[in-house]
Amino acid sequence: MDPGAGTRVDHVKLFRNVPGLAFEGRIHEQILGPLRKHGEIARIDAVVLHSGYDTTDEGQKKKRVRDFKLLELDLKERPNHPFVLFNLGMTCHYTGDHKKAIDWLRKSIQHSGEGESHLRKAYPLMAVSQRELGKKEESLQTLLTGLKAVGEDPELRFQLGLLLSDMGRFEEAREHYLAVPEDAGDHFSSVDIGIMGFKRYHNLAVVCIQLGLYKEAKEWWTKAMREAPAFMPSAFSLFDEALAREDFACARACLDHVLSAEGPRANWTGMAQKYALATGGPENVEPFLARAAQQHPWSLDLRLALARNLLAEERVREALPILMELQERGVAEAAFYLGVTHIRAGRYEEALGWMERALELNPGHEDTMRQIESLRAALSQAPA
Repeated sequence: MDPGAGTRVDHVKLFRNVPGLAFEGRIHEQILGPLRKHGEIARIDAVVLHSGYDTTDEGQKKKRVRDFKLLELDLKERPNHPFVLFNLGMTCHYTGDHKKAIDWLRKSIQHSGEGESHLRKAYPLMAVSQRELGKKEESLQTLLTGLKAVGEDPELRFQLGLLLSDMGRFEEAREHYLAVPEDAGDHFSSVDIGIMGFKRYHNLAVVCIQLGLYKEAKEWWTKAMREAPAFMPSAFSLFDEALAREDFACARACLDHVLSAEGPRANWTGMAQKYALATGGPENVEPFLARAAQQHPWSLDLRLALARNLLAEERVREALPILMELQERGVAEAAFYLGVTHIRAGRYEEALGWMERALELNPGHEDTMRQIESLRAALSQAPA
């Protein structure tokens, strides 16, 4: 996992076994409130990695059903408890029921005391739900109110940057992104660590491009790439902007970055073709791909791109050996291209065989099935 990736959730994990001390709630159980009655709470630099979480659609659906059942029981017992109301709002938010999310979160805020830890999450969640419903001005006011209520907060500043950028107010968006704190402070929080690092840098770069500040954008994207090498959007965006400005040294650095992070796969291959075209014209693409294919003979994406380029130049004889090798290695598109070349040559029986091979490798592919149907119809009507 990249440095700075993931969500940091602060929890109390170590405390004295005081008689009568108990967790509150049936879901997202809390001990923080009861503990505050027994003295001060200190932070220690300990990290517990939460792994094995079921993120599948089915797993999340089951979790939400369970969550709502437990929350309904909590609500009956504690109808105006701010954390119960917050959990209802948060669950509705993440299930896409933004209207209900806003109602619950507003109630939670109204019933919360000053300094309650969930407030820092309630404001941005409500603002995002408002934005999802197209209520951008309301969302903006919620975020600004949140800043006044809880003080400086990374998520509130980040969401202000996102919203203002979406509203076309790029200079203001830039100011809020620049103001995002580099840490969440000592308060209890649940925050995506990336918004204080590479995600902020990436978004700052995007805003800078809108403001015509390519040099600054380049610095932010480069910083994001250093912090999170596997976060590809920064490399892709900087590459495209660099090519557009003929900053070929920067574009090449992005190309090398993607090669190091992912290898010569589909992303790098597509970028390599753009780079070769921009730096040497159409005649440079095939030699560039050929050299890269020699350096990385295991790359199926690279060899397929080379074959496509040869076919586009009608150099079928040179493309055929590459396509034959690729289909043997299980590349359905190569078998499909072999079928197309045989159709163009009028060899329909051979073409049908290759299309059937392509369908075997990629079952259900609609274009392949249409080709097979057309070829079978043509062959059935052909004279014996």
